[in-house]
Amino acid sequence: VSGVRLEKKQATLYHVLIEDLNVLDVAIPLKPNLLLLPSDKKLAAAETLMVAMTARETILSLRLNYLTEFDFVLLDCAPAMNLMHQNAL
Repeated sequence: VSGVRLEKKQATLYHVLIEDLNVLDVAIPLKPNLLLLPSDKKLAAAETLMVAMTARETILSLRLNYLTEFDFVLLDCAPAMNLMHQNAL
């Protein structure tokens, strides 16, 4: 929908969740004051790895917690109740 094509080595939400990369280092600017945190098929593997993590349902919140300069964060979620969806909630 955004028209962004990811490079092969592009870091994604997977890397933010699993490798604790900084969101702002991964986000792609689309317009002034609008960033996209990309995702790809590898995100499905993140859920498998997150199952063994402590406080796994709050990992996304912890990774986004320091983004105090943003008024809104929009999360596009699949229509399922899984660990990723729990993190979004």
